[in-house]
Amino acid sequence: MVLEEAVSGLARLFRGGFRNDGPGHSAIQAKATEWEVLFMKEDTCKKTIRFELNYTVELANEDRALGDPLVCYTDGSLIADLNSAGYGVWIPEYRCKISKPAGSLTTVFQAEVVAIKEAAAKFREMNVVDRTIIIYSDSQAALKALCSSIFLSPMVLECSDELNALGRNNVVELRWVK
Repeated sequence: MVLEEAVSGLARLFRGGFRNDGPGHSAIQAKATEWEVLFMKEDTCKKTIRFELNYTVELANEDRALGDPLVCYTDGSLIADLNSAGYGVWIPEYRCKISKPAGSLTTVFQAEVVAIKEAAAKFREMNVVDRTIIIYSDSQAALKALCSSIFLSPMVLECSDELNALGRNNVVELRWVK
């Protein structure tokens, strides 16, 4: 417990730009530079409120017909044996498959959110306009975070921004799939 608190405190100092070149704690600091956790991007931000979202989230697990939608499947996962996370995006109509590592300090939730963000970014990169787009995710937590009007995570906020940009020229719906 004491070591965890010390590492947590040191991580906050590193992220804040503090470096100590003097005697004493410098030996601990020198050893600590080997710890990946100290350089991890913090996934918290000042509370941001957004009232207008250019996308909808459907958590009822009902497949309603929406004309001829462009469908996408996303997934994030953690490989416990390798202590590493990754994510995937599949857009069958465009025969597009994306599979990328997300790092050893990424949570499954974060990998799920990044997968959704990558899907939206890919649609924008392909200049998809005037379409109904359905993005399927098995992460109810990620979808609930994205349909909230209050954002506390920069990762979720960035994903929401990407979805909003995509939704300006398309009908975008995120759907939960069990």
